[in-house]
Amino acid sequence: MIGDGSGQIPDMSFFTGMLTGTTGWFKIPISGFGSLICQFGLTPIGATRAVTFPIPFPSAVLGVIHFDHGFNSTVGGSTWGTGNRTRFGFTGYCNTPSEGGSYLAWGI
Repeated sequence: MIGDGSGQIPDMSFFTGMLTGTTGWFKIPISGFGSLICQFGLTPIGATRAVTFPIPFPSAVLGVIHFDHGFNSTVGGSTWGTGNRTRFGFTGYCNTPSEGGSYLAWGI
């Protein structure tokens, strides 16, 4: 049977998403649960970076990975992190303010 309930098989209409340049999101239906939402994009340059998700997570952020988008060979590597995670975004941190970053976030 087609649907998003327990024991049902989702058709392609249950797989939604959006891509705008280098930022986007997609939903993966999970039977009897709803959807797992994955979001991604670039973070601005700076030691502390305020990031707003493309769409708010309906219930909770489960995880965020903030990482290097372009290695700066004069630095020799950087430390990346996140904090202040909410359904709407997070704060990204990097000890090399001149490096650009990317993120991958998932939640429900």
